[in-house]
Amino acid sequence: KPNLFKSSFLQSSDKVAKYLLKEGDILLTGKGNRLFAWAYTTDLGLVVPSSLFFVLRVKSDIIKGEYLAEMLNSDKMQHQLHQIAAGASILSIPKGELMKLKISTPPISDQEKLCEAAKNLDQNIALTKKLLQQKQILKRGLINKYTNLQTS
Repeated sequence: KPNLFKSSFLQSSDKVAKYLLKEGDILLTGKGNRLFAWAYTTDLGLVVPSSLFFVLRVKSDIIKGEYLAEMLNSDKMQHQLHQIAAGASILSIPKGELMKLKISTPPISDQEKLCEAAKNLDQNIALTKKLLQQKQILKRGLINKYTNLQTS
């Protein structure tokens, strides 16, 4: 369980409670040049989001938060988000335009299957990147070894 905010100055109270994220909530960047969505899970502890994010609260019997985050991060939706974003140097997504976006909602079982497949692929991609980094280190070491032999 991550413990990054163990010494946070924010004390839990009724005032704070209404701003706390709930399981399945989606954070979507509302401002900035990197637009992304992320599904909150309670294993991260209590979180009050920054005002730079839209908090999208889903009806879990219709759409899973993790599925919505995957859809919002898809190439097609990223293109749409960039199209509705305003601003010359720093993008800002108008709430009204965000509310107009259409997202397909297959049955929950299909959403769960897609999310599981995406999670497995993300893990596979991360392992592949790590393997590639190790191979690059091995190559550099091999080249350096032979470079040192020739200069001796």
